[in-house]
Formats: sequence, C-alpha cells, structure tokens
Amino acid sequence: MTRLTRHEQETIINFNEGEDSANVYTHNSKLKKRLDGLHAQRNSEVVLQRADAESATYTVPKAWIRINPPRSAAKLTYEQKQERAARLKRR
Repeated sequence: MTRLTRHEQETIINFNEGEDSANVYTHNSKLKKRLDGLHAQRNSEVVLQRADAESATYTVPKAWIRINPPRSAAKLTYEQKQERAARLKRR
C-alpha cells in the first residue's frame, strides 16, 4: 500500500439535517487519539465504525461539531496594558 501525501490525508466531517449524528473520517493522529479516548469513555455516543493503520471513521453526536475561531487579541496601548496589569495586582 502506498503511503498518502500530506495533502491526501484528509479529515472529512459529514452530516445531514435529518439525523442527530455526524460521521468523522480522519487521518489526523491527534484527532484519532482524542476520538479513541472519547470512545473509551462514552462508547454509546462515540462509535468507532472502521479503523486501520492510517485512518479511522467514527460516528459522533452532530451537536458536538463546532467551528471555534480563535479570539482576536485586543490591540492595547501601553497605558491600557499598564492599567490592566495594575487591576490584576489589586485582586
């Protein structure tokens, strides 16, 4: 079997509006490890459908699917930074 390139190693999340679950197909080792842990803890909610050495497919509750952009850091002036630092020290 030929090893896939980084561009070919996909993660695909698939769901429809008629069901409460989503299918997650992934080659990402961190995501596989996380889903394996959740499967061990909550096997009624996270179902391992298929796994091999390179990829795995899980079924998870659709409500768990989120897109969370990182918080943008506030652009503070030097004075604002000093004020916040002083406020933290008073706590």
